[in-house]
Amino acid sequence: MNSSRCPHRHNRRLFVALGLFLLPGIFLPWPADTGMPETGEALAIGEAPVLEGNYALARKTAIDQALMKGVESYLLRLLGSGRAVDHFDCIARDLLPAAQEQVTNFHILTEKPGADKYRVLIKVKVNEGMVRERLRSAGVILSESPGLDLLLMVSEVRDGTQSYWWKDPENFPGLSSVELALHKAFQDKGFRPVNHTFVPPGANQPVGVRAACLENDDLVTWGRLFSADWVLYGECRMVSDSHISLNIKAVYVPKTMTVCEETVTQSLDRNSDPGQSFSAPLEDVTRHLTDRISPCMVQAIAGESNTGASLTVTLKGMRMPKDFWRFSDFLTRDVAGATSVIPSEIRADTMSATVKFEGRRDAFIHRVLSHPKRPFPLRLYPGRGEAVVFSIE
Repeated sequence: MNSSRCPHRHNRRLFVALGLFLLPGIFLPWPADTGMPETGEALAIGEAPVLEGNYALARKTAIDQALMKGVESYLLRLLGSGRAVDHFDCIARDLLPAAQEQVTNFHILTEKPGADKYRVLIKVKVNEGMVRERLRSAGVILSESPGLDLLLMVSEVRDGTQSYWWKDPENFPGLSSVELALHKAFQDKGFRPVNHTFVPPGANQPVGVRAACLENDDLVTWGRLFSADWVLYGECRMVSDSHISLNIKAVYVPKTMTVCEETVTQSLDRNSDPGQSFSAPLEDVTRHLTDRISPCMVQAIAGESNTGASLTVTLKGMRMPKDFWRFSDFLTRDVAGATSVIPSEIRADTMSATVKFEGRRDAFIHRVLSHPKRPFPLRLYPGRGEAVVFSIE
């Protein structure tokens, strides 16, 4: 059927982020004609003197410098200014000297040999998994988003024809292309998207919550049916040989309120194969929107988590640093009420952390020791005061 935009969706919140690091020759903003940057990519400039007419050596030296600058700019974006300052020694000592090992590939966009200097502009693709693992091994804490359940309610308008699953949830054929892309993008951020095809809500819902345009109260009704913390509601318009536009607002179910809203648009290559015209650009658009909207969602939850109690939790008997990260991920992902884990001290096979928990100390202990998904066998270690000490058996 022909679609029409929802009349109430005109008040949109705009987020503008300016990334400017005042270090010589680090990186430039992405030019408008290069398309959206991929996750883990950066532009970087390198330069080197031309000594005794040796342009080959100058070119190699300029590329090596640009690779280091590319990794540097990625790290600054990933960590943010606060953690970059806190862990500057680690970055300078352990990560930057091995920058080339952390680069998956690079592409020289342009180069300019001069009489006395050789300059290159490159696009660097960073091995994100390797970088994150090295940061974790060095004790650098990344602000991962909490593992919250979210329900995607995003209609797809392809060349004027609209479709959406909540019109007929029991008979909808499956996840749409935009839902598949959003599922992957939000999973990469640590969220847990609900697959509505596996949990049909039944046929007893009011007709009013099956319209294309829904108010927040209606969205919360759907969110509660699926036990979701968030409803991501919006529309994706795809026009062949023209553009893709994705607009989504994040509705926080416990408070029935819109926390943030984002719109991302990308032009399509008019010379592309019509059968493949939406696939790659759709992944770019969903990833870019997720990068912009997820921090807003995490910040909203972080504000609430500040009301919880702080427990000092210690893990003894670690065989390797990864044991603590497995334990930390288990707490934030699987233990109800645990909202954040902030490491505070490490000694040999023991690591301590401050855990934000919504509840009493004895409830926390019970949930940890009785949970079937414990990463390894645990026992409560006799301790003093309110501190909680677990030992790996």
